[in-house]
Parts: sequence; C-alpha cells; structure tokens
Amino acid sequence: MLALARSEAQKGNLTAADQALERLLILSPDNVEGLVERARVYERRGQMKEAGAIWARAESLSTNTALVAEARKEQQRLIPLAAVARVEQKSPPSPAAVRPQRRVRITSLDRQRFQGNDEFDEMRIVNIQMRPRREEGPIDAKTFEVRVAFYDRIVGTTRVVLTGATVPTEALHVDSPWSANETKTVTASYILPRNFRAREEARTGEKRIYEGYRVQLWYNGELQDEESLPRTLLKLPMPEFGAPRAKVVPVSSSSLNAPMRR
Repeated sequence: MLALARSEAQKGNLTAADQALERLLILSPDNVEGLVERARVYERRGQMKEAGAIWARAESLSTNTALVAEARKEQQRLIPLAAVARVEQKSPPSPAAVRPQRRVRITSLDRQRFQGNDEFDEMRIVNIQMRPRREEGPIDAKTFEVRVAFYDRIVGTTRVVLTGATVPTEALHVDSPWSANETKTVTASYILPRNFRAREEARTGEKRIYEGYRVQLWYNGELQDEESLPRTLLKLPMPEFGAPRAKVVPVSSSSLNAPMRR
C-alpha cells in the first residue's frame, strides 16, 4: 500500500495516494514511513495544518535521529504556511476570482457588411444569438443585457482603441418575454457617416480602420458569456454603458439598435 501511495503521488493522483495511505494507517497506525508520506501528500493538497500534525506524530514515534530532526524542521516550516492558508480560507474571494454560473450563452455571432451610400461610407452589423442553458427556466428580460463594443486600429501602429464611429452607447435588451430553451437575437451596428474618416484624421492626426468587436452577456449583474473578433480584444477595456434601456427588436436581423455613439 505504501508503494501504491508513492506511485500515485508521483503521478499527481493525490486523492488515490491519500486513500492508499489511509488504508495503510488503519492497519498499521504507527507506520512512520506511511505517516511521512501522508504528511507530504497533505502538504501538496494544501492541508498545511494537517501535514504539520502528521509530522508531529511521526516525530513522536520515530527512533531515527535524522528523521526526528527532519520532522521538527518540517513542522517549523509549515507553521507560517498553515497561518497563510487559514487567512486565505477566511478571506472572501475577490470579484475576479468568483466565476458565476453561466445561465445564458452566446450561440452564434453573424456578421454583415454593407457598401456605402449617400448616408454612410461603411456599415457593419453583428447579429448576436443567445440561448439559456438547457436546465435554465425562463429568463427575466428586465435584468438581462448585451454589451457590445467596437474597436478601430490606428494605421501604422499596433494600437487598438474604442471606435469613434456611430455604435451603441447603451446596453442592448430583449424587450419581449424569454421562455426556456428559446433563442433570442439582438443586433448591434457600426456605422461610418459620409466622410467620417477624413474628419477623424484631421481631428486626431491618426488614420484609423475597423478592427473588430467584443460582446458580453450580463444577467442579474453577472457576466454570463463573452466573445470577440479578433480574440485579442478580450484583453482591452469595455466602454461605460449608459443606464437607460436600448429599445431593440429581438428577432429582426435587419433592424438597427438605438441609441448610437457618434
């Protein structure tokens, strides 16, 4: 059993190793080698206090001078580690460490680009399809929102910035009842009014081009899902979104959202 425990621990199977050691120590409670091995397994599992207690028991049972010295040294080493572990257990996790249960997910992001006309030089739309997870019941549309940000790249550099084009300034919402297992769609748009880029370059001294977009789903104040194109945009900050609701027709892929950022 000791050989099995050591083999499992070497493979990283700490639960299996601990189970083998538990069986060994039930049959032979004073097995010093088993106690030493279990102390090491406990430490690897983050159980610093328990590891120290096992080393103390091994010290009390051993007649090997070298092992007694090692046991005492290990107990002293584990004291501050056990204190840190206690503080970490009592401290609430940071908001970034808390991963809420994903109740709604993005099922597809369909992109379209339209040629310019008398009103705009460029228009892109993103149709965002969403669906509750299979076990989820109806979604409360009043507490659900879709946040969409568009980004431009500054030509000749690696810098990517939030666009100055006409894009959503508020979170998008589904304004109709959302039943279980139902797919909903909202549409976000990116519009360059006529001659916008020329005016932008004159104002900023920078030539910019379209880079991509980032989409977040929020439900009851918790982030549910997130996608971007390209993926590197997930590292960039999202803009601040206004509090008022943005009226959106949930199933029309041709409708444009409002209001817009210009």
